[in-house]
Amino acid sequence: ANHDGSPYTLMMTNILTSVGGFLVSGCAETSLVAMKTARALLSSGAGKECWKTLSDTDQALFRPFVMNDEGQQHTSVLISDSCKEKLKARTNGLGDGNLWCFSDGLWNLDEYSGDSRETWIKNIVCAIISCCLGKDSKVRNKGFFRICQGMCAKEACFAAEMFPYLIFSLLDADPREACKEKSASARDLILSQTAIGTASSRMNVLISKCFSSLLKLNAEQMKTYSQAIDAILSSLDWLKSITEHRF
Repeated sequence: ANHDGSPYTLMMTNILTSVGGFLVSGCAETSLVAMKTARALLSSGAGKECWKTLSDTDQALFRPFVMNDEGQQHTSVLISDSCKEKLKARTNGLGDGNLWCFSDGLWNLDEYSGDSRETWIKNIVCAIISCCLGKDSKVRNKGFFRICQGMCAKEACFAAEMFPYLIFSLLDADPREACKEKSASARDLILSQTAIGTASSRMNVLISKCFSSLLKLNAEQMKTYSQAIDAILSSLDWLKSITEHRF
């Protein structure tokens, strides 16, 4: 088995399954976004391969989207340009170059005092997709993730599920540090083969900074913003599980 590729297959299969759960949502608008998302995902090669691995019940749920779309391509379900500009406005022009999605204005929970507590996770995930998954991005399966942006903007729980997958994918897109085998210790060799990205990369530094700022909150703040803390902890658990799997 290709251990290096398996996290991506698992992530995409989980995402597709979750989209299926919203197809029968009590909210008509959510169902519509889910249908558009499912159709776009299943018009991609990666989406069709994921569909084949689903249970019979889940396959049947998606079959109409697969059977009627041979050879057709459907566009990603993205947020509007105005929504993207509103996200950028939160950065107060202080975004870190092209990586504006990691600015304090977006991540600082104090900036969301007048918003729904679900707004934070929706904003962060949608901003990451707009900012880091463009045509020049080196993130693997970026097109699959981009298709889901509209669904993330609609449902906070879906955005929360996507968050750890995006964090891993961003870190993993950085090439791992090479290790000169003749002079390296066994420990260095193992670390070079199991690491996710590079510890000193700009992406790693930015993500670590954002995570650290949230994990420094006091107990009362953590309770108030439990969804944000859960997202961070879920990401750390996901990164840990992949490192152990590679090891």
